[in-house]
Amino acid sequence: MKVLTVKPLIEREEALKKLKKLRKGTLKAVELLYLPFWCFIFDLKAKIKKEVRNLRAAVVIDGVLGEVALYDGELSDLEGNLSEVDEEKLLPVEINLDRKKIVEEANKELAKVVYRKLKFVSDMSLTSSKLIYFPFWIGYFHEKGLIQIDIVNAVSGETSNPWCIRAIIRGLVMKHLHKSP
Repeated sequence: MKVLTVKPLIEREEALKKLKKLRKGTLKAVELLYLPFWCFIFDLKAKIKKEVRNLRAAVVIDGVLGEVALYDGELSDLEGNLSEVDEEKLLPVEINLDRKKIVEEANKELAKVVYRKLKFVSDMSLTSSKLIYFPFWIGYFHEKGLIQIDIVNAVSGETSNPWCIRAIIRGLVMKHLHKSP
């Protein structure tokens, strides 16, 4: 299936090293999965020290939990590439908000952060929005008789992000339920 994805920058071997440092249990399996996010890029005009500057910012809303956040990675990552990805590796989009509501949520989140940090913003306009899939390495651990998971963001290398772990667990459950007869 062809979808817009962010290219993984963290290789499997590097992810394995990071995952093994996170937990004491036995690492049973590792896989690369893609979590859906709606991405919104905004152009801003802000007055900083008496100078008007053109800025760009991005807000993401995950497609599983509907959580909203200011994107702190490289904006160039959000360009994405149309990639052929095995459908089994894509977590389902569970939050089906209408476009108007999604844009409103993104606008609110950005306004909250921007006005708190910059104070003088004269213009803020949405320049692009798209659904894009971000890669995460998932480690499955056998620990005290239970299967636990931990993650490595395959773009930034960040580990153990609680928001992403919750979204991935829910995505895996929903994916399993969609398969069930």
